[in-house]
Amino acid sequence: MKKRLRILSADVDAAEKKLCFNLEIDGRPEILWYKTTDEYAEYFCSELCDGVVISFIPFAIRNKMDIESDIPITDQLYFKLTKNLIPALKLRNPEIDLQIIATPICVKQNNNAVATGMSCGIDSFATLYEYSGENCPNEYRINLLTYFNVGAHHGQIDYDNGHVSHELFLEEMENTKRFCKEYNYPLLVVDTNVAAIQKMNFVPTHSYRNIGTAVIFQKLIKTYLYSSGITVDYFKVDINDAAGYYDILSLENFSSSNIRIMSSHPASTRIEKTESVAQFPPSYNSLSVCLNSSKNCGLCHKCERTLATLYALGCLDKFKNSFDIDAFLKNKHKWQAELLAKRNDKYCLEIRRLFKKNNIKFSVRARIYVIPFFISALMERAVKKIKWELSKRR
Repeated sequence: MKKRLRILSADVDAAEKKLCFNLEIDGRPEILWYKTTDEYAEYFCSELCDGVVISFIPFAIRNKMDIESDIPITDQLYFKLTKNLIPALKLRNPEIDLQIIATPICVKQNNNAVATGMSCGIDSFATLYEYSGENCPNEYRINLLTYFNVGAHHGQIDYDNGHVSHELFLEEMENTKRFCKEYNYPLLVVDTNVAAIQKMNFVPTHSYRNIGTAVIFQKLIKTYLYSSGITVDYFKVDINDAAGYYDILSLENFSSSNIRIMSSHPASTRIEKTESVAQFPPSYNSLSVCLNSSKNCGLCHKCERTLATLYALGCLDKFKNSFDIDAFLKNKHKWQAELLAKRNDKYCLEIRRLFKKNNIKFSVRARIYVIPFFISALMERAVKKIKWELSKRR
């Protein structure tokens, strides 16, 4: 008999502000929980299995399981998953044989929130800038920000380091809280153990986990804007690769009559989004892009990439309270050498083109330093490829 992930029941613990789903994974009992704050616990949707099904699609496929639920599923979501998304995934991976076994029902929610995730990074600030401006229709205007602990906080990418990752989640949340307080945005914070149960690499699963968590709050959220990290010209459908490659397909098929999921900026490059953020004063003191810390270290590739883009745009000074600008400029030859060395990195390529467009020259020392960085970049790509291949076998 084929293995199954069963969703048996759901219970809300009002005192703990926690929604618990009782699961059975190949006969092993598990409790999947979502925890929020006082003002949002009333919006838990325990009557539907929608959010859990979405969150566990990659897990079920990897473990060759069907998903069976004793809790009903929204009829439109069931139809879209079984008729559109799963068949599309099978085109690239014919071995996929996922069945969703649940009772489809029609449920109408009385919701009105337009929400988006707020990590205070380039993608989330670009979304807030676009969907809070004067030209944005009211039905798309953001009135709620979210912060979900679903595996993005560095340590959880290596899921064995759960304690470190949870500490980072709490530290980085404080920056988001400060921003929301300053600009009067309500903030929905959700902690969950979904990453601990799945024990999967975050990159192929991020859309499923984030949207699954948003759908848990479909009693509150009417429209959810998901910030795109990959432009549509890189579109491809592969369950084993980054989920962002096919967001434009998956997000539509996560939508139902109760909650609409939309991709934000699917055609905008990182440079274009950074330009938007540089025109958005609320971002200046709160921009956070670092891979290594809750505060921008200025040294990791995401910090350097963002700083190099702001440098080329002539906007560095605007973000002096978010980065150590002086330290960055002192290391000018180093990060310029890295930009030159990483010839096949699409983000570095975009920045080099921006340098050329704005007539910014690379220093002579940077061109000399590029030799050891070129060798280092080759080794880094090789290590990443090995890690990626190993993660797919887990």
